[in-house]
Amino acid sequence: SNAASEAEDLTRVAYLNGGYFRIQLEAWAHGVAAADDQWIEVLVRSLSEGKPYRLKTVGWSNNTAFTEKELRALMPIQDGDVATREKIAKGLEDLRFAYGEKGYLNFTCIPDTILDDETNALELNIDLDEGGQFTFADVIVSGLPADQIDRVRTAASGWKGKPFTISFVDKVFDQFRSTF
Repeated sequence: SNAASEAEDLTRVAYLNGGYFRIQLEAWAHGVAAADDQWIEVLVRSLSEGKPYRLKTVGWSNNTAFTEKELRALMPIQDGDVATREKIAKGLEDLRFAYGEKGYLNFTCIPDTILDDETNALELNIDLDEGGQFTFADVIVSGLPADQIDRVRTAASGWKGKPFTISFVDKVFDQFRSTF
């Protein structure tokens, strides 16, 4: 049932956030008659959690915009820490933001985990696809009075070749909102 599947997913995430990467779950739901002919779904789960895994190392492939040291600094999980799904996901999110701030708006990464059951260690290998870097070429303005177009062009004259980032665009719009 849908309720059993949702309960299993939520339980799995909770255990992954505790470093339990070999969690085995089984969930099911069945109806039990209650008052007024209402049916209540009851979930029953059996599980084997295994042991929590600790991060052994993080490896990178296909990185050119950042050094391995810079990439590693973006990951909130350290070698020897319990390898939680939450910390790994936060690190991947921080990677996307850092690449976006350098103009790599199509950046993606694919994490691969290697589990060593004998030592309960997790190796995290992250394959990066940086995509191309977006930069400003020309700024074209229309629909404004000539004096405002001139102000925009003057302000934009130094943008050519700079990385196109979301935070820069937000800053520019904030600047022009207050000007016009």
